[in-house]
Amino acid sequence: MLKNGVFDMNRANDLARLREEMQVGQRDRVEFVADITNRVAELRKENQADNKELFIGVAELRKENQAQNTAAHAAWYGTA
Repeated sequence: MLKNGVFDMNRANDLARLREEMQVGQRDRVEFVADITNRVAELRKENQADNKELFIGVAELRKENQAQNTAAHAAWYGTA
């Protein structure tokens, strides 16, 4: 221990600064995780919308392909 309690004050200041840095770090981590969670939710919504459009497009292509196959069959073999 130093003269007139200087050592104790430095230690108290160091501990206070360390506590503050830990609190700031935790707030930053919580904010980071919240941002990532929100972004993942946004990406999932976008992906679901894209998949819905994709399945609609695929269904339309299948219908069109079936119609073309039916027309080709009718052209080659006549109507059934």
